[in-house]
Amino acid sequence: MYWKINFKLCIANKLLLTAGLFACIPFLHGVTYLDAQYSADCLERYVALAGFLLFPALAAPEQEKEIREMTAARPKAHWTTLGARICMACIASYLCILAFGAVLRAGHCEFPYWAYTAGTFCSAAALGSFGLLGAVISRNHIAGYLVSLGYYLANLFGGPDKMGLLFLNGMTAQSGGQKPVLLCIAGVLLILSMLITKYQK
Repeated sequence: MYWKINFKLCIANKLLLTAGLFACIPFLHGVTYLDAQYSADCLERYVALAGFLLFPALAAPEQEKEIREMTAARPKAHWTTLGARICMACIASYLCILAFGAVLRAGHCEFPYWAYTAGTFCSAAALGSFGLLGAVISRNHIAGYLVSLGYYLANLFGGPDKMGLLFLNGMTAQSGGQKPVLLCIAGVLLILSMLITKYQK
């Protein structure tokens, strides 16, 4: 019941938005007969946005003033609940990425399926974790979405030279060494978000 309630509260609607985004991708980018580089571009430019949709609002229910006052006396329950939501968001985003990767493979796109879907998840997790941290610090999930959007746009216009190890589109640029770093950064930021939530007054 606990997991089901939190899934409906924070994940279900965002999954519908993610499905809507994925349905729009064929109108924005080719999804058939792509080589590895163009497949990576599709995955990193569009599919990784699943992280943008799923993560920043995970703490949103408790950011309402009335609910925050109700949960103020139970900070441990709040941060452990956020941890459960993070786990669900990670699983949901990776399953979504696997599903769209399967769509690309069905469209005769040639790319290493498991490596590219894992790399896309690293980008999605990094993108989402920045947003969640921004939302937790500001106590405003809209601010969190703006942080994620800023990071995404910085990658689009900054490129690998300016973004360095924070570059989300390493597979497209054929420099995928950033992916393990992105995954580590995402893990640190997600844990930091939980800890800040735990000790926030």
